[in-house]
Amino acid sequence: MKPDRYILLILLTISHVSCIHEIEWKGAETTSNSLVVEGLFTDVAQKHVVKLSRTLPVVGKRDPLAVSGAQVSITDGNNLFLLAEEEAGIYVTESDVKGEVGKKYTLNIQLDGEGYTATDSIAVVPDIDAFEYETSQFKTDFYTFALRGNFGATVPFKYRIVYRIPDDASSHYPEGWTAPDWYIRRINENEMEALDTTYYVHDVIEPAALLLYGEHNWDGILRGSLITEYVYSVSDAHYKYIRALLSETEWRGAGVIGNIPADVQGNVSNGAKGFFATSSVKSIETEIQ
Repeated sequence: MKPDRYILLILLTISHVSCIHEIEWKGAETTSNSLVVEGLFTDVAQKHVVKLSRTLPVVGKRDPLAVSGAQVSITDGNNLFLLAEEEAGIYVTESDVKGEVGKKYTLNIQLDGEGYTATDSIAVVPDIDAFEYETSQFKTDFYTFALRGNFGATVPFKYRIVYRIPDDASSHYPEGWTAPDWYIRRINENEMEALDTTYYVHDVIEPAALLLYGEHNWDGILRGSLITEYVYSVSDAHYKYIRALLSETEWRGAGVIGNIPADVQGNVSNGAKGFFATSSVKSIETEIQ
């Protein structure tokens, strides 16, 4: 390469470097300080939780700012359930409280002289068949199963599956059976829960890269393992909120189905963010035999 070409290359490199400028992101460290509500009320007798926090700036502090000192209650118009602040920003009902399918429940929040409300109705939970498992192709005394698929439900629902290994696997096998090393390690470390995952099952096929949950086969399942499936009904309003929320975050879609970021509208009044949801819940337990 000729010397003048070297000089030209150096000048071009310097010019590219000199074109880099730091741009001030105005508003990146400010926030609207809006109230954020996250709550779920079901037809299962238990402590029901409502979480209150504040919105955060785009950069800076990442942990939600818990909101204390609120008066929080849930009502169906006839019954009133008061929530106590169990810890900062966490409000809970008594442990024997539960809702009823078909009823409408309203969350009421009083905070710093402001009132906030949100309403949702408990929809009927869909029926599902217990998942299927089969003998592992690698070892005849082990089993395998696949996580339930994302699509094909009659109506959308939230799905949770919990897989626990047996406390004493040897009691489910003939005398002389040798437990695998991974099982012995988990028993010694008291790690009985091998899987606990939650996702949504849809009634239609969503666009590519949107609301997808990668299916996964679980192999090496021991006899005596307990698989518990939980099905949560989702109201139409709540499902639309979840779909919009996920579309704005990590599951935003790709290519032509991408979207311009925007605020997600929840069901809480007075400018608050978030959603107060209700669900009917069913569970199915399957012991691997």
